[in-house]
Amino acid sequence: MKSIQDQKYSEQFLQNKGIKLHEITEFSFMKPYQTAKYKSHIGSKVKYGAGILTLYIRGNHEKAFSLKPSQRPERIIRYLLDSGITFKNYHPRERTIDSLPEKTYKRASLYMFYFFVLFLTFIILAFWSLTLASEWKFIPGLLSFSAALYFLNMLLTRFCYLSTSEKGLTIFSVGRVISHPYEDMIKVNFDFAREQNFTHVMEFLDKEYNYHLYYIGRVSRKDLDEIAALLRNVGIDATCSLDHEKRFYQDSIH
Repeated sequence: MKSIQDQKYSEQFLQNKGIKLHEITEFSFMKPYQTAKYKSHIGSKVKYGAGILTLYIRGNHEKAFSLKPSQRPERIIRYLLDSGITFKNYHPRERTIDSLPEKTYKRASLYMFYFFVLFLTFIILAFWSLTLASEWKFIPGLLSFSAALYFLNMLLTRFCYLSTSEKGLTIFSVGRVISHPYEDMIKVNFDFAREQNFTHVMEFLDKEYNYHLYYIGRVSRKDLDEIAALLRNVGIDATCSLDHEKRFYQDSIH
């Protein structure tokens, strides 16, 4: 049964994009998009990273969008599914093992150290500016404090690492630990982050099709295929979209 909130939100989204619901034949989500040369299409830009929604439209057309978590992609996914539209790249899997071994996937990060130094530098500048005799001292102090808050937010959200256990997947970052039971996760994808400094991301849908996104800059990209394979064993449709020869998507030096 369609949620009224999901329906209103999704109808407005489709209207803004110039798309009618009856024109959509199927869709994919959490999968990089690159136009096939032989297809008629609108726009040819490659899209990668988190939240890629591709709508396949009658007449052999495709439209792809990069959705942020704040854009509530889960509402659009639920609306499309409730409308009988096929989720093209979702492949439900059977659980083949009872539990996963406990293992932590974690590496050192120079970027994390770099952001910590920047955070500390701007905090010191903020307090130092308050000691100035100038009547304008609050302006550089406020700017420095704002920059420090930005780098603190990056430290808290952009440098996660992962751990598997018997019951679920755990995400660790500075100051927080979040656990997700395997039975609540239905689809996972690893991909490059669009911001070069943060390397790669993990995105997933839970059984209610709620969308979750984590920047896992402290997990080696060499481990992502292994993690995806383990998650498939516990019944999750898990994929890894990275090119392991690259450090980031635009990298041309292998």
